[in-house]
Amino acid sequence: IMKQQKLVDVPQVEIVDTHVHIPVQKHRHVPAITKVQKPVEVAVIETIEKVVDVPVVKQVDVPQIQVVEKVVEVPFVQVVEKIVEVPTVGETVAGVQKAVTIQLPVQRQEMPPEVVQEVHQGP
Repeated sequence: IMKQQKLVDVPQVEIVDTHVHIPVQKHRHVPAITKVQKPVEVAVIETIEKVVDVPVVKQVDVPQIQVVEKVVEVPFVQVVEKIVEVPTVGETVAGVQKAVTIQLPVQRQEMPPEVVQEVHQGP
């Protein structure tokens, strides 16, 4: 037996699957919306305006001058120091110094009036 090789064309088979989508119907309940009118009582507000004239109080600043007299007594002390030099003939000897304090009567002095200006504002 002799073996020979022979080339044979073998047809190629290709299998192609095609998917076809078939829609499936589903039943669903869809809620239906119905509009119903409901009567509602609404309170009506009336605005009554009344105009009242209110008197306006005006404030006027009136400057006031007040003279206040102050009497102040100040004790006054006067110190008199007197040094007397007496010329002498011959040796010079140190002299004596004397200090005398004299109480004077109280003096009254009147100062010029002092002007103070105050502005008050209030009811």
